[in-house]
Amino acid sequence: MYCPKCGLKANENERFCISCGAALEVERTHKKRNRKKAVVFIVISVAVILALTAFVVFMLVSGSEVEEFKKSIESRNYSAAESKYENMSAEDQTKANKWMNDYLADIEKKYYGGMLDYATSMQIVKELLLFDVIEEAANKVSDDIYLDNLSTIALEKAREYASAENWLEAYTQLQSIHVKYRLYEEVSILRTECLTNYKAEVLAQINILGEAGEISKLEKIMNEALLVLTNDREIVQAVQNQKDFFLHRILTDASAFAKESNYQDAIELLEFAQMEYDHRDIQEAINNYSYLLAKDHCEALEMQGK
Repeated sequence: MYCPKCGLKANENERFCISCGAALEVERTHKKRNRKKAVVFIVISVAVILALTAFVVFMLVSGSEVEEFKKSIESRNYSAAESKYENMSAEDQTKANKWMNDYLADIEKKYYGGMLDYATSMQIVKELLLFDVIEEAANKVSDDIYLDNLSTIALEKAREYASAENWLEAYTQLQSIHVKYRLYEEVSILRTECLTNYKAEVLAQINILGEAGEISKLEKIMNEALLVLTNDREIVQAVQNQKDFFLHRILTDASAFAKESNYQDAIELLEFAQMEYDHRDIQEAINNYSYLLAKDHCEALEMQGK
């Protein structure tokens, strides 16, 4: 300690400077205060270090519990995972819940990417239902994978039918595919192709039946086609054109018989045609030629009587 006035070094137990007589209590008081500050600083520092150490240890232990839980889930050791989950703190359970939701999303992604098959994916999701907190998310993933699998099967069948040019069956399979299916763009393209080719088949069939005079079958073909090609005017018009052509041809042929006074053949032709296409013009022609036939018959009898 030094005298605050003259600077002479003094002993700790001296109260006054032996050189100038100045009081030494002020310097002693400053030293005591400095000592107290140092002690307080050390105590605070130690407390901070201990708190940080405790926090780090807590985080390590906490992180370790969550990581062990993750490993149990990934190895599908659900009994161990359940035990670890139940012994976790609420904070760690929150972390585990978030991770399980992410894990479910990853399972779905791996299924879509072909890294997990359908059966394995569904089994894992089913097993995760052990944890009630993710039941809603697990059910959603399960439904998505289930619908996707059905759509994939339907698309594969549709491709097979399309390869065999069975366009109606291919289209029917495509209709069962979910609109949110990941390959729906391909589905839309194939559906358009199926409808285009099916319509071409129907139109060709209508022409064949019309030329063969099988008019009664046209109505059935048209009705079946319109269940798929809803309100397709081209189909309806094609059927009507064949009916009109058939009617014109039958009436023309019957008229040719009638011009030669061969009314019986005309009537037989018209009656046969009427079984295929019951049209009023055909009935009127039958009535007309029946009248002429009866008239001829009466005239013949009169001639015989004379």
